[in-house]
Amino acid sequence: LAGDGHAVTEIEGGWSWRDMARALRPHQWVKNILLFLPMIAAHAFGLGTFLAILLGIVAFSAAASAIYIVNDLLDLEADRLHPTKRHRPFASGAVPIGAGMLACAGLLALALSLAAILGAGYVATLLVYIGLSLGYSLRLKRMRWVDVFTLAALYTLRVVAGAQAGGVETSIYMLIFIFPVFLTLGCVKRLTELAKAPDDAPLPGRGYGRRDQEDLLNMAGLGTVGALVIFGLYALSDHARALYPTRWILWLAMLPLALWLARMVALGFKGRMNYDPIVHAMRDRFGIGLLLITLSLMFYSAGLWAEWFS
Repeated sequence: LAGDGHAVTEIEGGWSWRDMARALRPHQWVKNILLFLPMIAAHAFGLGTFLAILLGIVAFSAAASAIYIVNDLLDLEADRLHPTKRHRPFASGAVPIGAGMLACAGLLALALSLAAILGAGYVATLLVYIGLSLGYSLRLKRMRWVDVFTLAALYTLRVVAGAQAGGVETSIYMLIFIFPVFLTLGCVKRLTELAKAPDDAPLPGRGYGRRDQEDLLNMAGLGTVGALVIFGLYALSDHARALYPTRWILWLAMLPLALWLARMVALGFKGRMNYDPIVHAMRDRFGIGLLLITLSLMFYSAGLWAEWFS
């Protein structure tokens, strides 16, 4: 064509490891810090527990990256219509589909190999997570309300995995408390997407439109109230009495926690956060401050500050 006088634009072929790394979404691995929650709640700060959970985080991160690749490959058409997701490696054509499939298989093999080191219970939890994540990618994320409950379940599985990796006991109150917190954050995710949508059309690949904003806001409010009520009931339990001698401070810790949840909902409703509320929470200095105040009060209630610094 160039020889015939036509203008030709040469496009560099192949793909780069940098683009493949972007497809793994390493910034999303920060979510797996949730595996440390059972260790913190049980006050089990031994080095062996820490290292076991760290290994569990690596396994979960590999599995999560594999699922992200599957999700991107299944969502190509919707992502290409999205204002920001169209720049993802597979949607933009930066990484070929075949390379993504090979990477996915390798990551799953790595995740299951590492999980086997931590025991059958951890392997079972990881398999449930992988199966539920695939179900979410294939179908559940397109079903109104089912999707946010599934997201909450996926986050809760991370907490269960942390308890199994570290070999620490998890209170049933903690699991019941965690679920409505993540249900709230699932609603925040959808509220953010709707707030940033360019028009009133349904979100590509989702079952929500602007008409659902009020219902999502109400569900987020119910999740917030439910989490705080369960936290309060836990403060009255025998388990809390054993771990937190100064329980009135435990009640006080509810205030910054409530403010953090309410702030997350407000930011999502206004579209003033990242599309992923967990990633946003890990970067939001004010929100991190509220969470650190909550943890500090809980540690003080447990007498840990006095034990560590006396």
